[in-house]
Amino acid sequence: MADGKDGPDGGNPVGRFLFAVRWKLGALLGWDKPDAGVGGRVATLRDRLPDDLREGPQGPDLSAAPFTSVFQTHDEWAAEYANKTMHGVMHIGWVADGNGGYRGQMAVLVKPNGRLGSLYMLGIKPFRYLGVYPALMRSIGREWRENTARRTAR
Repeated sequence: MADGKDGPDGGNPVGRFLFAVRWKLGALLGWDKPDAGVGGRVATLRDRLPDDLREGPQGPDLSAAPFTSVFQTHDEWAAEYANKTMHGVMHIGWVADGNGGYRGQMAVLVKPNGRLGSLYMLGIKPFRYLGVYPALMRSIGREWRENTARRTAR
């Protein structure tokens, strides 16, 4: 996050503030302890993949956010995160736009953990849709373009 553009907040000051508040709350309330995450409270989705995906590249973990890659192909990537409130999967795909180009498409699937998880997800819904997801897409798009430029320059 050295340039302020990496990570789940996409360099957005409001996003940085929201994530800072969330991580502080998680630390205070014990939501993000390792035993509540992937490999602790929930098994990784990678174990349930079909053989061709499980044997392929796992993909990069997001260093600025606690997501763990599940799989990566030439045009899609999925990562997961779990804590005491939820288990979520973020899937990013590079989809043909019908005009010879491509666009990024993101899906976020979340399974709340109990009543606390359901209330938490309801409470943060507007922040996710108005701030977090758009910032994530900008950040991922920027990184995708930079990686593409580096690969083409070789």
